[in-house]
Amino acid sequence: MPCAPNSSASPASRTLKLDASYRYNKLVDHFHSPAVKLDPLTAPWTQTVLRLFSNRRASRGALWHFSGEVRQAQIFVAALGASNYSYIEARWTQGLADWIGSHLSMLAFFEDVTRQIVCDNLKAGVTAACRYEPGINRTYQKMAAHYGTVIVALDFLTEAANVVLVGPNGVGKSTLAQNIAHQALIAGHTALFTSAGQLLGELCALDSDSALRRRLRHYARPELLVIDEVGYLSYSNRHADLMFELVSRRYQSRSTLITTNRPFAEWHEVFPTAACVVSLIDRLVHNAEIIAIEGDSYRLKEARERTDQRARQRRAGKS
Repeated sequence: MPCAPNSSASPASRTLKLDASYRYNKLVDHFHSPAVKLDPLTAPWTQTVLRLFSNRRASRGALWHFSGEVRQAQIFVAALGASNYSYIEARWTQGLADWIGSHLSMLAFFEDVTRQIVCDNLKAGVTAACRYEPGINRTYQKMAAHYGTVIVALDFLTEAANVVLVGPNGVGKSTLAQNIAHQALIAGHTALFTSAGQLLGELCALDSDSALRRRLRHYARPELLVIDEVGYLSYSNRHADLMFELVSRRYQSRSTLITTNRPFAEWHEVFPTAACVVSLIDRLVHNAEIIAIEGDSYRLKEARERTDQRARQRRAGKS
């Protein structure tokens, strides 16, 4: 439902809300159409609730200026990871001022700041793409430091590098992996998310070589394959051989992201009698980023908070 913007706001900050039923693909098609005509009596700036990752994958769209002139606009798209919310905004340029301004509007819209902002490799934000130390614009870095967040550039996919998230239970490894896969999809890559138990159980259940080869090709095909929860269960030699086969097929040609609660030194307990564990780890860590996540379990923290809240409510009821 459209609504009139605040007339006292600058043109770049004026927004109107559109139908919240838009899906991402429909939105991209909408803005790639020859002209997106919005009511010049309201505003040409859009803020739409859809599905925090910042990019301009939706690219350009033709918007009507207040004067009635049709001008090319740049579409800023940010998706809040593991949620159904996105922020969409039109800006006239891809310059640094508009890039930073879109981020500030996005944070104000979400009314919170995430721990990380995974950005597309737009030159206004990322001055030099690199897997280990990407060059981030100094002003962009200062904005992130001011709001207590960090900028993460998603460029490991172009180098077919792997990522391993290592940490104890409940620190958000799976959520981070889902967010990275989500951003990869928004950036136009193919991605597949699965758990280690589901992946290996499915492959082991296949009773013919042809079916197994087809399924291995299915998992080897995506540009990003996320294998979640490696280390929570123990597997047989057959499971280890299939994991090694899949990782070998993807080695140096596709990126694989793995989350695990165990350091590599303990993987012999995950695959107790397998002879290929050393080779499996060798292929995973070569050309890979290994990110150690430390901290207490969010689930345990939230459970304690709920217990304390109930206790306070009970005490308040008695008094």
